[in-house]
Amino acid sequence: MIMREKLCPLIAALVFAAPLALQAASEAVVGHDGTLYQVRSGLYGDLFPEGAATEADDPVLALDTTLADGAAVRTLVEGTAGPETEELAALVFEDTSETLYLAWERVQADSAHFVLAGRHGESWLPVIEVAENVNPRPGSLRIGITRDIYLETAQANPDQAVERTILHLAWWDQGDGERVLYAPVVLLNGEYLGWSPIVTLNELDPYDGTEVVTVPDAARAPTLERGRDTNSVVIAFTNSASGQLVSVEARALPGELGRVAREVAEIVLEEGAGTLNIEALGDILRGHIVDFSTDMHPAYRDYLGTQARDRLLELIYSPERPGVVVQDVAEQLRKDIVDLGSTFYGANGRSRFYDPQRLRFVEAYSAAPTAGETPGEMAHLVRLYLVQERLAPVETGDSALVMVSEDGDKSLVCWEGEDALHYQESSGEDWSEVRTLRLSEGVDQELGRQVLRDRIRGH
Repeated sequence: MIMREKLCPLIAALVFAAPLALQAASEAVVGHDGTLYQVRSGLYGDLFPEGAATEADDPVLALDTTLADGAAVRTLVEGTAGPETEELAALVFEDTSETLYLAWERVQADSAHFVLAGRHGESWLPVIEVAENVNPRPGSLRIGITRDIYLETAQANPDQAVERTILHLAWWDQGDGERVLYAPVVLLNGEYLGWSPIVTLNELDPYDGTEVVTVPDAARAPTLERGRDTNSVVIAFTNSASGQLVSVEARALPGELGRVAREVAEIVLEEGAGTLNIEALGDILRGHIVDFSTDMHPAYRDYLGTQARDRLLELIYSPERPGVVVQDVAEQLRKDIVDLGSTFYGANGRSRFYDPQRLRFVEAYSAAPTAGETPGEMAHLVRLYLVQERLAPVETGDSALVMVSEDGDKSLVCWEGEDALHYQESSGEDWSEVRTLRLSEGVDQELGRQVLRDRIRGH
C-alpha cells in the first residue's frame, strides 16, 4: 500500500513534458489536409510590423498557417485587437466540419474571462466570451471537442437536423483555492447556445480528509485527452485536497435524450392539469418515447418508455408526496429520464457500470437558470464520471510524465533515466513494478514517450 506521505515526490515531478503529444489541444495542431496551425502571442507591432489594425504596443494573438506545400501566412486572431491582455491560446481542429477552434484568456482591468473563436477556411466565426471572472493559472487551459447530429422535432422546425459541437474546457483555477474547473461550450449549427455552466471537478473525488497537499507549479494543469469514442473526452489532474491522480470522463449525451426528456415534461405540464386520468397520461408518455426516440435502440426506448410511465404513477400516487404539484412531477420525471437514459450511452452501449455516487450531470441552456427553476427548453447534457482516483507511485525522477488511457481506467507515469525511460502502469488499486524502456540510436526520448503513450492509450 502506498502511504500518503510518500506522494509528494511524484507530485513534485509532474512537469508534463512534451505536452503537444498529450493534450487534446495545444498551441499547434495539424488539420485534416496536413495544414499546420500555430498560435503566437506578442505585441502587435512585433508580430505585424506593417500592420495597422491596432496600436503597435497592444498585446495580440497571431495565427500562423503553414500549408502542405510550405506556403505560410500570418493572420491576426479575430477579437484580439485592442489594449486587453491576450494570453496564449489552446487549439483544436475538428475534422468533420474542417474548423479550427481557439480558446484563450483575456484580462481586462481586474477581471478575466475565456474567449473562443473558430476559423473555417479563410473566414472567422463569431467570437464568443465565456466563463467570466475566472482566475486560471497561466498555461493551464485545455480544450477538447465532441460533435453529433440530432433531430429537432419542435413545432417550428419539425425533423430539422441540428449539428451540435461541444467544446470541453478545463483549467487549473486559483480564484477560490486550488481546483480544476470544467465548462462545456455548446454550439448549435455553429452558433453559441448562450450559457456555459462551470463545474469544479475536484468535488467528484470522494476524499473527505482535511489535509491539503501542496501541488508544485509544474503540476498545476489538467491533462485533457480524446476519449474512447467521438462523444467523450478524458480529463486527468492532481487533486490538491487529496494528492491523488484523478481521471474524469466527460461524455456528451445525445441531443435526442435531452429533447425527449423535455418533451415528456411538457406533456405532463399540458395534460396533467386537465381531466385526463393518470394511467392514460402514462401510456401517452410511453408512446411518445417509443415513437420519437428514433436514434435509440428499439429495446432501449421501449424500456425507457415503460420506466417513464411507471415512474409517473409512482410520483403521483406516492404517499410521501401529498398535494402533488404538476410542475414538480414534470421536472422530476425529466431528471429521471435523463438519469436512466444516460446509462444506455457509452462506447458500446452499456459498456460500463456507472456508480451513481461517482456521477454528475451538467446541463447547458441558452441562459443561466433562475434559482429553483428549470428553463422551458431542452437541456444539452454532459455526463461527468469519476473513473479513477489513486495514490501515485513514488519512485520517479524530476521529469515524470502522466498519461491516461482512452477510457480513463488506466494511467502510466514515465520519467527519464540514463539512456532509458522508466515507467509504472496502474494495476488494480496499485502500480506495477518499475519497468525500463531502453533508448538507442533509433529510439530517442520522443519516440519512447510516444510508444508508451500508444501503449496506455491502446488499453
